[in-house]
Amino acid sequence: MLRTFAAFLCVIGLSGCQARAFNPTPTVPAVPSTTPSAQPTAGMAGVFFDDFDMMDALSGWAWKGISQLYRTDDGGATWHEIHLQGKMQVTGGQFLDSQEAWLPGVPDADLKQAVYRTTDGGKTWTPLGSVAGPNLELHFQNASTGWALNGTGAAGNIFYQAYRTTDGGRTWMHLDVFSRGGLDQGPMAGMIHVMTGDPVSFMAPDTIWIASGYGLSTPYAGLTVSRDGGKTWQDVNPVLPDNFVAGKPPVAVAAPQFVTKQDAYLPVTVGNRLVFFMSDDGGASWALLPPVLPSAQMRSQAQFVNMKDGFTVCSTSLCTTRDGGQTWQQVATPFPFESSGVGAFVSHFDFVDGLNGWAMLRDQQATNAFLNTTDGGRTWIRLMPQLGF
Repeated sequence: MLRTFAAFLCVIGLSGCQARAFNPTPTVPAVPSTTPSAQPTAGMAGVFFDDFDMMDALSGWAWKGISQLYRTDDGGATWHEIHLQGKMQVTGGQFLDSQEAWLPGVPDADLKQAVYRTTDGGKTWTPLGSVAGPNLELHFQNASTGWALNGTGAAGNIFYQAYRTTDGGRTWMHLDVFSRGGLDQGPMAGMIHVMTGDPVSFMAPDTIWIASGYGLSTPYAGLTVSRDGGKTWQDVNPVLPDNFVAGKPPVAVAAPQFVTKQDAYLPVTVGNRLVFFMSDDGGASWALLPPVLPSAQMRSQAQFVNMKDGFTVCSTSLCTTRDGGQTWQQVATPFPFESSGVGAFVSHFDFVDGLNGWAMLRDQQATNAFLNTTDGGRTWIRLMPQLGF
């Protein structure tokens, strides 16, 4: 398998964060590489996939459109196409690890979608039970427990039919949920009702989380949970400090990120500020962490890979924490992590641990480049992905 690497500009700046403030200390950039392909905005060679999901330091999945799927076993240098034979689609799929994944089938004449499963990295796929479609989203917590959502949009709202499996997708049970919006009669009865942009997430065996990602002005971080498969709902709504919401800024909440069954982080954007809540009791209570980071996004990009290590976009930079969100450090990179309207920027990143991460660099012509770091974002190299056979 062919590996082609180009040296990339490497520079880092670290600083600590004080409570209620984030003041990164400027650093002198390192001397840029003279390798032509190292320049992040010039001569970007487009990659053949649109997005990716890495599982560990070597293996991962990538896709293009709704029906082209690839996997790598060498850290992203070489990719092998997974032939879906016109039966499956990538949209709505779930990748559990390097070997196990589920994909929705192409809707049939009755708009039902079979669920296909692989346990050998995509070499073979087994058709399992069918679920009402045609907009199926699959969510698996482990090899046995999963959920399927089929959404219908209407005037800024989404109504989800919900199903659950406890046998890896062979059989599915419809969840007759109690609507949070009071719409318990008519055609939308028994569905999960959210606003467009509200993330829905799951935890085994029967917990459903709904975060308020719509950007409404509220004095709290909107978060609702059901621990009985949607029969009853509880508003958790961690309270924001008065000085945060005095000007009634929009508040957008990302899905809670559980790093253990009990420990979780909750990213919340309040106007142009990003803060994190933490829970150590399975989400029953949430405590606001001290740092306040600048944000240029309505929805934050944040990823915690374990109890200590996390990554997020603060303003247009990459920031890291090594102490569970108590402090954050800005990493100086030769490219921004948010679009300024000019030049290339990172549209998506994915870390699998505190050191190994990948990023998609996108320019204004929608051309993508693929990057890799093995030291937590301090240095990056440009990968030139090849199609293997």
